[in-house]
Amino acid sequence: METDPEATASQYRREAEHLRHAVEMIEDARLRAQLLSIARQYDAAAGSIEQERRLRLIETPARP
Repeated sequence: METDPEATASQYRREAEHLRHAVEMIEDARLRAQLLSIARQYDAAAGSIEQERRLRLIETPARP
């Protein structure tokens, strides 16, 4: 079963935002850095999905 790329990218963005919010409540600098790194990875993955989707739209010729 194939998932909707737009939904996946949106979910990744929500996960990243959730992690950034959680970081505000954590005092341990090392843990904060790790969570922010994970949030950046989620954002990068979402960006990659969104970019691939845009490229597919550009490459796919319009049907008459």
